[in-house]
Amino acid sequence: MSLTESWRRLNFFDKNAVIDPKTKDKFKGLEKLQMCCWATTNDGQGVYMGESTGALFALDKNWDQTYWKAYQCTLSDVASVGNHVLTIGEDEREINSLLKIWERPEFGEHNQEVDCAPRILKEVRLCPLLGPAGINTRATTITGHSTGRVIAAGYADGSVMAYVGDYVKDRAVSSKWIRIREPTPVEGEVTGTAIGILPGSNEMFVIFVLTNKSLNSYVMDARGTITNKLRHEAQGSTRDCWTFSESNNQFTVANKDMVHIYDGESCKDEEGARGKCYALSRGLEKQQIAAFGEFLAVLTRQPALIPTPEQEMTVVTVYDVTGKYIAFTGSLPSLANCFVLDGVFILLAHDGQLSSLTQKHLAAKLDILYKKSFFDVAIDVAKRSEGGADVLPHIHSKYGDFYYSKADFGNAIREYKESIGVLDPSYVIKKFLDGSKIPHLCTYLETLRAKGKSNVHHTTILVNSYARLQEKAKLQKLLTSLEQTGSDTEAEAVVSCLQAAKLLNEATLFAVKTQQNDAALSIMVNEQCRYASAIKFIKNFILSNDTPKAERYLEKYGRRLLRENREEMMELLSTLMLSDGAKVNTPLLLQLFVGDEQLGAELMEKVAASGAGGIELMNTIVELNMRTYKKEEPFNVFEKVTKYVVKENEEKVRRIAEELKCDPVVEALLRTSRDLSGLHAFHVRRGHVEKVVELAIEINSSQSWLDTITFVSKMETAVDDELMERILEKVKTTRVLHPLVVLEVLSKSSRLNVAAVKKYVVEWLTEQRETYWTVVSEFHVQIAKDKAAIVTAEQKIKDVGKQIENLHFNTQILHVTKCCACNFEMQLPSIFFLCRHAFHVHCFDSYTDKGDICPKCSNEGASAMRMDSDLSIFSRNAYGEFVERMNKAEDSMEIISKYISSGLFDSKKSIAPLAAGLSPSSSSSSNRSPFHQPLVVDGSKKRSNTNPFEEESKNPFDEPSSNPFDE
Repeated sequence: MSLTESWRRLNFFDKNAVIDPKTKDKFKGLEKLQMCCWATTNDGQGVYMGESTGALFALDKNWDQTYWKAYQCTLSDVASVGNHVLTIGEDEREINSLLKIWERPEFGEHNQEVDCAPRILKEVRLCPLLGPAGINTRATTITGHSTGRVIAAGYADGSVMAYVGDYVKDRAVSSKWIRIREPTPVEGEVTGTAIGILPGSNEMFVIFVLTNKSLNSYVMDARGTITNKLRHEAQGSTRDCWTFSESNNQFTVANKDMVHIYDGESCKDEEGARGKCYALSRGLEKQQIAAFGEFLAVLTRQPALIPTPEQEMTVVTVYDVTGKYIAFTGSLPSLANCFVLDGVFILLAHDGQLSSLTQKHLAAKLDILYKKSFFDVAIDVAKRSEGGADVLPHIHSKYGDFYYSKADFGNAIREYKESIGVLDPSYVIKKFLDGSKIPHLCTYLETLRAKGKSNVHHTTILVNSYARLQEKAKLQKLLTSLEQTGSDTEAEAVVSCLQAAKLLNEATLFAVKTQQNDAALSIMVNEQCRYASAIKFIKNFILSNDTPKAERYLEKYGRRLLRENREEMMELLSTLMLSDGAKVNTPLLLQLFVGDEQLGAELMEKVAASGAGGIELMNTIVELNMRTYKKEEPFNVFEKVTKYVVKENEEKVRRIAEELKCDPVVEALLRTSRDLSGLHAFHVRRGHVEKVVELAIEINSSQSWLDTITFVSKMETAVDDELMERILEKVKTTRVLHPLVVLEVLSKSSRLNVAAVKKYVVEWLTEQRETYWTVVSEFHVQIAKDKAAIVTAEQKIKDVGKQIENLHFNTQILHVTKCCACNFEMQLPSIFFLCRHAFHVHCFDSYTDKGDICPKCSNEGASAMRMDSDLSIFSRNAYGEFVERMNKAEDSMEIISKYISSGLFDSKKSIAPLAAGLSPSSSSSSNRSPFHQPLVVDGSKKRSNTNPFEEESKNPFDEPSSNPFDE
């Protein structure tokens, strides 16, 4: 038995007056109805209400109603079974109960009784079914199952009859009924019957029979055989204080003290007689109960608190039996009935007023529960509500906050676990970082990981928590899981956590298994000092042909391993260099043997003796040997490395020796290769003055002397005068550099004495004076020649002028007999030109459209200009070519006529320098015709000049110098 004093009282329903959708006013369609029985359709969309006078009303969810007269005298009960309506009553004054099976009516508003009555499918007289003894026994209840396979009728003497089969089509429905219960007048009449089907079997039925004093159940098979019957603990009840739900096979019966609920499936066993018992509205007179879903509405009759004519009121209490709370409590000023329509409790008062109890929306319910901190009820409501799964995590989150505020951390974590996926984990983690709360935090993080919602940070916190609590078993289990499913980032974070917690063995083992090789080696070398294990670990990479990875680890840890465990490290390096396909990593080996080059050289010489390594190994041996070279402790380093110097690596060995300032090796290699220029440059870089001068004398080239002088000029120490005089004497003797160049370079020196170059300057100036007078005499001779050439040219111009004058003013006799175009004799009309060419008029018109130009001369000139690119008036050399041709020609006018015919003075032609490859955007001087320059007839060649400031000068300051020390 469950007492309801502890049940929480809530308000999950809104009570409103029913509004007629047609009149927009209170619904008054049932104003005079005196309801004695009712039944809701199986789909919940309609309800049938009967009056004791035989009238039957049908009402749908749209408040459309249908009315018809079902019986002429009385109506006892109504039931809705599938698409049929079952009623029992009397059409005659005598007791003769009649079962009528109706078609389901069409809902709608009708006023005429005859028109609105649905069709009767079957009529069965129920009194004769009891036999002669029950001929005057009235039937009180009727019920059926929605499958339409079984119906049952209860009588006033307590007997019950049932029919199994198609009660609409079977003819035997009028006679072949099965007696379920014998008459028991002591227990009173049958006040209610209900039929359910046992789960898992469509052939087994359970029939509940309620009387005024008892409740019995009967299990019957499809053939009508009773296989089990029980008398339940519940006492009897009136006809309005029970309800049955086909969806869950639950029969609910209420009496003054208790409400009993029985499950149809439990009726197969003796234990089913007990059922569930609740003290709902205990001690109050129950008027009616109605059920929908998980809610049970109980109507009790109580004295009116506000005076009314009836002096009584109806209190409506809606219980949620599953959730164990009171969902609604309200009162009506008069007695009322209740029925269910479209999932809504409808209250019908005696004055015909209809009120609806509409269930509130889920959000409104939750708001009420949140305010009262009824989070357990909120969870239950959400689970049993449509769409409640979406809000469940939020409810659990609030419930967890509630427990946390009460310091109930265990229950708080339990609720927070249910909110995973919606609530940010960091919100929970921050709350449980204190030392005493870490066990609860571990529980939450374990659940978070099990649901696949954890990330690297959560895993890190969990590992730290296990380490802090010293939960090694759980830690090992987590590490095993991470080895199989963890990511690289997660594994790296876990290793760091284990390392910080000083769990070095676990960290090393986990790092090796998850391929975190860098972390594993770091722990072995830096924290555990397990050098032998580290060397063995690196060696495994070499044996598995992963040489690059082994070299990377040697680069990072090799020096320390070599210092701490030399013997095994030398063996490892030997294995590395002798491995198949391995290339000698010179930078790595040099790094390892810094400060102990002799040891490295000995190791690699042994490897080289076995024929491994190649050029790279030889270079490394040479470099290690040269690193031991010291000026203070000289030795014949060249002889020591010469056996490792071959043609392929000679250049690289020289560069290495120069970088390491091993000068004997560099000098010997350059001497061997006879690279005197390179040797000279090397000594210049090293600052070896005497050797620089000696090599300059030996090479004796302009570049070597220029480099030598530049080197001397940049010396920061004082320059020896005798050395400078010797250098200048050699430069003067070889004459490879102009004195001005020498003086320009030396002028930049801040340490050179003027006395050292005085003799050189004086001798050069004396030589220049003598050269000057020689050049002046040659110029005078050339001037005389040029004057004679000018006189000759002027005479030629005069002769040309006379020829032009003769053509203008004297008669010209033309002895032309044939046309130059067709080679036939001349005939009038004809055209004659002063160039001694003649044409027929029609031939002339065929060759040109210009009347003042000879076609033959024009074509010959153009062909000549096209054939000989040197005659082009558009080329860069056109002017010089013109002068040269005028000087060589016997007849100057012929040359001039050719140029004129080529369009030299034609203003309509663009004299653009296209043939010379000039663009229109060139400078103005380049766009001009070369004939715009002054005419120079004498084309004598230019005399070569020894002046160093002319074009032939070798002065390096006229052109970019190759001196590497110039700034």
